[in-house]
Amino acid sequence: MLQSQGNGSGGENDARVSSLADGVDQVPLFSPPLWRQRRALISKILKENDVHSVRAEILKQTADPCSFSPVKYEKVLDLGCGEGALLEILLNDTTFTRVAGVDVDEDAIQLAEQNCQPNDHDRRFLRETPVECKLFQGSVADADCRFVDFDAITSVEVVEHLDPPVLDAFPATTLGTYQPRLMIVTTPNAEFNVNFPNLNYGTPDAILRNDDHRFEWTRKEFQTWYAMIMGAHWKGQPEGEQTRNAPFHRCTAAAEKYGYSVSFTGVGVLVSAPGDLSRGHCTQVAIFKRNVPSLPAVVNIDSLTEQYRLHATIDFPYFAETGFTDADILTELRDRTGYLVYNELYNAAADARDASNPGSTTTPVIVWPQKGEATLPIDTYWSVLRIRQICKSRSRLVEVLTSPLAASDFAVLDGDKVHILFEIPREDEQAGPDEEDWDGFHGTPVEDDEDEDFDHSANDEGMWGSNGLQYGEGKDWTGPAVGWDVQGGVTGIAWEETAKPTKAPAAWTSSF
Repeated sequence: MLQSQGNGSGGENDARVSSLADGVDQVPLFSPPLWRQRRALISKILKENDVHSVRAEILKQTADPCSFSPVKYEKVLDLGCGEGALLEILLNDTTFTRVAGVDVDEDAIQLAEQNCQPNDHDRRFLRETPVECKLFQGSVADADCRFVDFDAITSVEVVEHLDPPVLDAFPATTLGTYQPRLMIVTTPNAEFNVNFPNLNYGTPDAILRNDDHRFEWTRKEFQTWYAMIMGAHWKGQPEGEQTRNAPFHRCTAAAEKYGYSVSFTGVGVLVSAPGDLSRGHCTQVAIFKRNVPSLPAVVNIDSLTEQYRLHATIDFPYFAETGFTDADILTELRDRTGYLVYNELYNAAADARDASNPGSTTTPVIVWPQKGEATLPIDTYWSVLRIRQICKSRSRLVEVLTSPLAASDFAVLDGDKVHILFEIPREDEQAGPDEEDWDGFHGTPVEDDEDEDFDHSANDEGMWGSNGLQYGEGKDWTGPAVGWDVQGGVTGIAWEETAKPTKAPAAWTSSF
């Protein structure tokens, strides 16, 4: 473990910590930039443990794949939120209806308040449901009664800034007291520092990536962190040998103290060595999932009080009109079907053209489907802003599509596809969504954080590109590579190494 030589400021978690003036952060090391990869991975993890996993489990238990009601991670707490970079992304995703950020640094919280305000885009393209964002000032070591009902907790590049007493209290406060169903913790991987010559990794002159870091862990040290704080696991071992000799499985044993399972992944490989994971990823990630049934909290929840100072409450404008009937929604679905089918066919035809004649600029040839031949994913309908506004929830959309009133026009297949039974009017080549219906990528891109470690890249178009940019090339040590999901603009998706996408759809395909 690399440790600080007392060069930190003494604060628990400075929100804006100075970068080492070594020139490394001006080199295009990662693409997309590492800060984007981290936030995309966190969004991916939240979604993977939401609809997808719950739906798969329900499908095992019922013959009716449309009958499931997904358990959603709608309430997310970001501990050590800094200037609100992750909160901005969560607020861009209407899946989340309640988000909160906590940081000890008052200046950081003030900046987070500015960064998380709704903008002109939010006021023009109204989200379908309300969202509440609250910002608090306080120490992550203190348990606050207002956070015991959050679904998920994130802590991004925070633990390495914590002094020992706060670091020791962190697991009991989060896993033992708040007991979220999911917690995601990220921290630098010290082994990766060998790629930065100025850090002198592996020598007596080794330094940390950031002068506010108290330490930087290797993968093994990170995976044994929760075991290390449980003194019973370390009796008889010399203090200096505790982390170096710890077997990997003990982290799982420690997580079980609070009723959790834990897995590990990471993001960030060098552009110059895309397949080299011999030192792991630049950022390592721990994912804690609460076991069922859960264990009792380590403290009496009723005895908790409000420990943090509420700095700000931010409310976003939303589409408040209600009362849309099944008939209203079905009319909207029929009206949108032509655009959506045309777009799907155009993309498929363009892919086929490019595969057979790379570089061709000829107009793709579209074969329009006959009555009863077309199908669309339910999520394609759900991506239309107007449909989200009048349905409010995806489950309401499924309810309408499976209602008797819809039987002559739509049939749901396998729980996630819609068979279109009526004759679809042909759309011409210029057809597309009305401007007012296209919400683009809900919200605006998050600007780079200057306090991140080695995140900057000369190639900065990755988040918004439509070329299927890939990062985290190759397999990480426990999971698949992570790629960029163009739909929504902020969600990372995983694909198998042998089946990576080669082309992303046009922007309005997945976002209007």
